[in-house]
Amino acid sequence: MGQQDEVSIKYIGKREPWHDRLYRTGLVFDCNQVRTIPWDMARKFLRHEDLFEKVDADAKDESDEAGKSSEDDAQNDSEQDSDDTQALLDEQEAKNKDKDDEQRELQALYDQVNVMDKDALKDFAQNHYQQNTNNSKSVENIRLDVTSMIDQFGAP
Repeated sequence: MGQQDEVSIKYIGKREPWHDRLYRTGLVFDCNQVRTIPWDMARKFLRHEDLFEKVDADAKDESDEAGKSSEDDAQNDSEQDSDDTQALLDEQEAKNKDKDDEQRELQALYDQVNVMDKDALKDFAQNHYQQNTNNSKSVENIRLDVTSMIDQFGAP
């Protein structure tokens, strides 16, 4: 059995709406809502058997055909859900990328501070945060002070 590209999952939990904050997808589910998502993501959701169940493609097609014969709006709604799902996933991916970029920049700044000598740390604190450092402290303690300035005031 090969892995599929996309899988339909159904939210069977009781909380409505349910927001995904664990896997950083940004998806929101209403009760009994079915969304088609990439397999690797669906695999994570399906670990929570009390919240999600896999919807077979055959069963989904049969329910779509039954809905089509009674109402054409049901098919339009399912298409809108698919479009909504992909839009939500794309939006959250962009947000996650921005956050990851910020974290990488912050880590680069910490790495830069970790290799500075005493004079460079003193100049950095004065130039970026207008803070004077105590010259009687060791390099390690001044480094800790500068790191706490970055944490408190943010990256310059």
